Amino acid sequence: MQFLWIVILVLIVLFLLHFFKRRSKEKIRKNKTVTDLAVVNCLHQMSLIKVENSELFPQKVFSMSQPVASFWGQEVNVFSYCFTLTAKSAVTIKKIRAELNSLLKNYEQQRQLTTKYYQQALIVSDCWLENNQLNIDVAYVTNQATANYLIDVRRAEKDH
Repeated sequence: MQFLWIVILVLIVLFLLHFFKRRSKEKIRKNKTVTDLAVVNCLHQMSLIKVENSELFPQKVFSMSQPVASFWGQEVNVFSYCFTLTAKSAVTIKKIRAELNSLLKNYEQQRQLTTKYYQQALIVSDCWLENNQLNIDVAYVTNQATANYLIDVRRAEKDH
């Protein structure tokens, strides 16, 4: 009889683990979709750079973007993107990042996306150019783990 109770308890624990893991994956998928749509919308409006139009189709962006949470943990909502620029530009990464953050801020205000964890709900956490490729990481700050990630990234940037 005691063995039966142990088996039932183990099954309940396994079911709960599966339930919470599935719920977490659904939440990340939803946050990724929100972030992907914001990135597509904002890159269409960029004045400092131009991205290949074929790379800005939502379906292409959805399939190309990747979470960067492998090192930081599954609760971190930061997604990585890579786009080909149509022409080389003399503009600095600092200016590209500033324009993109401004567009993301406007996007979040229009869509009424808010956060209590950071100053912006959608923000570029990293940005760099390499071989005519624009690489960006965009955070959707829906929890404290993502805010902590951004704080750590800012701290690391100040140290270098």
